[in-house]
Amino acid sequence: MKKNLIPLFKVYMSKKASKDVSKVINSGFIGQGPIVEKFEEALRNRFRQEHIVTTNSATSAEHLAIRMLQNPSEEKVTFEYGYTTKVWPGIKEGDEALCTSLTCTATNFPVLANGMKIKWVDVNPNNLNMDLDDLKRKITKKTKVIMGVHWGGYPLDLDKLRKIRTSFRSEFGWAPAVIEDGAHSFGSKYKGEFIGTSDNLTMFSLQAIKHITSIDGGLLFSPHQELHDRGKLIRWYGIDRDSDRKDFRCEADIEEWGYKFHMNDVCATVGMENFKHLDDII
Repeated sequence: MKKNLIPLFKVYMSKKASKDVSKVINSGFIGQGPIVEKFEEALRNRFRQEHIVTTNSATSAEHLAIRMLQNPSEEKVTFEYGYTTKVWPGIKEGDEALCTSLTCTATNFPVLANGMKIKWVDVNPNNLNMDLDDLKRKITKKTKVIMGVHWGGYPLDLDKLRKIRTSFRSEFGWAPAVIEDGAHSFGSKYKGEFIGTSDNLTMFSLQAIKHITSIDGGLLFSPHQELHDRGKLIRWYGIDRDSDRKDFRCEADIEEWGYKFHMNDVCATVGMENFKHLDDII
């Protein structure tokens, strides 16, 4: 039998992960707890990005991102999105999302789950990313979201995308939001800056076959504090886990319902240990 073969499909797992997981399992606290917070802090330090939340999957992160872009009421609100402050019209059922078909279905199913319609954009044959010239042709006033995928870790042309949005904003007074699917691009850079640190919402995957795994999990990077705070809130039922509560009876009023999208300490422990080996894996 030949030695030193490189396994193509074996998931990388830190040798320390199983030992640390056993400690968490026997700690009496295996839900979202201090390890999740430590993992998020490590991610913030690495990416120099303050607005990061972990989720139980990347699909959940994308679903959460679209929900965060919906207005919590029927009224129009002043919505600070990245580099612009305009009246954000919100997302209504039947609004369009510009998507690419060259991606996992998980990129586009959250669009349908949030009542939006998919409009397909052609693929650039030179890099397999979304063809931004075709996107420019297909963008309309009903376009509320652009689902950009960094295919194979090769960054989408974010400058060109910004120019398209700027032109749209000058005509309509607001611009469609961009959600970057970074499932393939954990650690990739665009013009020297990490993917995930732009003006857009960005998600990453920590599923089994990605750069690092937390067994399953996802990350959501937000461009500013307002979106980040709302994401943290509706990630866990709409209950503020950081509020000054005496116990976990959750007696505070819930102003906006949310999901059960949070990461747990077991998955965060695996993610933390594998994260230490990210540079070697890349």
